[in-house]
Amino acid sequence: RCIYTDLQRDDDGQYLMRFRRTDTIIYTNIGLCPKIDQKLRAAGGEHYFEAETIIQKSHERGADELIHRSIKEMATKEQLPFKRFGMNRAYYYLLVITHFIFEAYKQDVTIGIISTTVYPSTFRRKLIDFAAKITSGAGYIIFNVTRSVYQAINIAELWKRCKSPP
Repeated sequence: RCIYTDLQRDDDGQYLMRFRRTDTIIYTNIGLCPKIDQKLRAAGGEHYFEAETIIQKSHERGADELIHRSIKEMATKEQLPFKRFGMNRAYYYLLVITHFIFEAYKQDVTIGIISTTVYPSTFRRKLIDFAAKITSGAGYIIFNVTRSVYQAINIAELWKRCKSPP
């Protein structure tokens, strides 16, 4: 079973010229095995046989790759750092754990301040890589930033959320 799609407008609603259109053929095996199809329908999956659902699921396939891209970007390079497999495996597992903590931090602390869909490099550029001065006096440690940085990333709210996350 195949479905042919032809993009005629972009995301802004602008019609595309014929040479700019992207044609796609979606191949699926849904509907080819009666036993499995019957079980899927019995489980409430009747909508999976509709062309709209098949096209939607096909478009969502790229979202899986975005996670891999985000993990790669967090590592800052594509090559693993060690020569031995065991050490690279440990490094990769720590990278995945770090990515999970990063995503949780975006959801719990920075929501509403920065988009939760940003990649690590954008996150670093906007929330970490800015000029600051740390001073101490009278028993206090003071974190000084410019007023524009303070207002742009709402440091007061970030600090409040960091001290008591949801």
